[in-house]
Amino acid sequence: MGSRIQWQWHEGRGASPHRQKVVVTDQPKESWSPVQLAFRRWSIHVVSCRVCKTDETACERGERLGEEWRQARRSPDR
Repeated sequence: MGSRIQWQWHEGRGASPHRQKVVVTDQPKESWSPVQLAFRRWSIHVVSCRVCKTDETACERGERLGEEWRQARRSPDR
């Protein structure tokens, strides 16, 4: 397993998601938590969707993925 520095999206407390430099250790996707997977799906969509990037609101898919991430964060089995 190696590690490297890269930019990643971060969910700040009470702040909008933003990018920050982090040290990443290669971790197989199979070991990601449901919260990590939901956040990854949502953040990838937000940075690639024309509506989500340019509008203050999100498209339907962006809203759904964001809600899935919020539900995963609230889940007691995370």
